[in-house]
Amino acid sequence: MNINQTKNKIMKTKNLFVCMSHKLTAEQRDGWGNIVEVSDDLKKQTSQISPEATLPEIKKLASNIVAEAINAKATHILVAGEPTLMLHANLIAHQKGIICVQSTTRRDTVEAIQPDGSVIKTQVFRHVQWREMF
Repeated sequence: MNINQTKNKIMKTKNLFVCMSHKLTAEQRDGWGNIVEVSDDLKKQTSQISPEATLPEIKKLASNIVAEAINAKATHILVAGEPTLMLHANLIAHQKGIICVQSTTRRDTVEAIQPDGSVIKTQVFRHVQWREMF
């Protein structure tokens, strides 16, 4: 068994809990044993966080996310979105022994000059790796 086969075998025993507003790409999904997405109720709450939300409200929401991850038997968690929520959800998850990860990407930019002199800029993001946060 080569190193990539060993890495894939290890990854398939790991369970990723995902809390973000969009779906993972096929590249990001590859290698995980199980991927569980946050409940629809929490997804709705996390996608519409008010700028007037208080820190205690954000911490409560972060605790609820981690509770779902624990119930899902997550070994890893990805929380993306509002920065304060990300911080507190990851801190709580880390304290509970869940490995916090982020997807790293490479951005390829193409600029196309239009006949009228304007420029259309297209950015394509490609998954590179999963990076542990702590």
